[in-house]
Amino acid sequence: MKQSGLLFAFGILIAGFVLQTFVIWPVESSFRQDDLVDKVSFVFVPHGLKVLVFMMFGVVAFPVVFLAQFINGIMYSGDIATSVISALAGSICVAVPILLLNLSLDKKVMAAPLFDTTTTLNMFWTFMSVACVSSLINAIMHTAIHGFPVDGLAFLYLIGDIAGAIVVCLVLLMFSKLITARIRGAEVKNDQS
Repeated sequence: MKQSGLLFAFGILIAGFVLQTFVIWPVESSFRQDDLVDKVSFVFVPHGLKVLVFMMFGVVAFPVVFLAQFINGIMYSGDIATSVISALAGSICVAVPILLLNLSLDKKVMAAPLFDTTTTLNMFWTFMSVACVSSLINAIMHTAIHGFPVDGLAFLYLIGDIAGAIVVCLVLLMFSKLITARIRGAEVKNDQS
């Protein structure tokens, strides 16, 4: 993978976290009255972007996703330990479904599913499947991080991540020609078997 591809992925993720922190959460905070508004969003766009980055670059994108989420955690909470744990959970939850997808399709573990020209998989359904499975894993991991509260936190993580993935998927569908041109310009290589 070229450095320009990594920088592009990092930029996408940082833009998503900025959008989430400075636009989506303030709008949600203005109409939500629950105690979980500072922990979880109804529409978490960065989750969809993490799925996109992992599908574009494969598991090789793990450090980029981790770093972007870690930086966001530091800016949001200022606590290094919490930021590291949250960034690990947020990165692992997407890496696991990508690894399982590659293994189930008999591809190299590091393959990027989005650029797999040897499969007949529908990329929309693949994206949404990875997003849903990773949302479930993320909900479980973050519920464990918060001590398994019984206040609906896991359900809200699941809903927020899936809603964020749907938003990203709809934007991708609307701007697919522009995105395809940018991806070709970055010359992202797929490590296929």
